[in-house]
Amino acid sequence: MAKSNSSSRDLLKGYVNAKKELLQSFRCEEDFYIKPLTDCFWNIKTDGDFHFLRFWREGEEKTNDVVVVRKQGEPLIYRNDPYTMVIGIDCIKTGFVFHNGNKRNRW
Repeated sequence: MAKSNSSSRDLLKGYVNAKKELLQSFRCEEDFYIKPLTDCFWNIKTDGDFHFLRFWREGEEKTNDVVVVRKQGEPLIYRNDPYTMVIGIDCIKTGFVFHNGNKRNRW
């Protein structure tokens, strides 16, 4: 098991603060993960009531397609020049971070 130190706590605090600042700059809720893809090309396709995001890297044939999340009937697409953030459904790994003092036996 890795040794704990104060720098790991500071790293987590820095990540949480940076994420909050980013989401505040886009004026959106904090209920999703951030995946920076600034080196990718992208577009959005509308098909009836659905919106789909497609992104890919230059020179690669493979594209990634995700469904854009909607809230109150509107697609969650946030623009804050020079960037756009699209909230979509994608399979991702999740890092659950807990405080060790809160560990409890429930089995």
